[in-house]
Amino acid sequence: SSRPVPPNVLNAVRSPDGASNDPRLLGQIREITVASMLLEMDLERTHRESVDLMRIGRAAIDQNPDGIAIQGPLAEMLATAGLLDKEALADPASSAFQSGKEMMIESHNSIPAILWIMTQGNSRVDQLEAGRRYVRANLEATARGIAMHPMSQSLQEYPEMAAQYRAIHDTLGAAAGERIQMLARIGYAEPAGPAPRWPLTKHVIA
Repeated sequence: SSRPVPPNVLNAVRSPDGASNDPRLLGQIREITVASMLLEMDLERTHRESVDLMRIGRAAIDQNPDGIAIQGPLAEMLATAGLLDKEALADPASSAFQSGKEMMIESHNSIPAILWIMTQGNSRVDQLEAGRRYVRANLEATARGIAMHPMSQSLQEYPEMAAQYRAIHDTLGAAAGERIQMLARIGYAEPAGPAPRWPLTKHVIA
């Protein structure tokens, strides 16, 4: 957040629906995203969904290259020592859980600019079109040296998230029936390597 996104770059990356670096709006968005993230982490069943998809260390990532990759020398060391595993990450009393929460609070409070994608309804066609818009925005951002990070907890539709769901739609001016399909922070970040992927043959039947 120490490096603002210039208006010309923001205009190039923005989806047809919107992007903003307005300080007042960003303050409101930060409040909603942090509250939504904390709600999701503190609710056991929703946090467990994320934990079940975590791949800790190179071996686990190679075996299932489709989840949330936790990698790097520190992760490998802690996993080898038995200090970092799924049970620790799921346990609110563990240092792993608390460290993860602190990291998430920091990231969700760091929003130099925001991008959102909204559709008139929520049909499957609407959802696919939102996905296309997001990919286009992501490609444009990458070409301009900008990183994007989805922050979609407030868009979830389980009962406990209802207040935050309404708050994000109201804050971004969604009319009745309109649906915010994607919310992402955008800004400058250190380069990241390619995400793990299954080979094409895993998905295509010859």
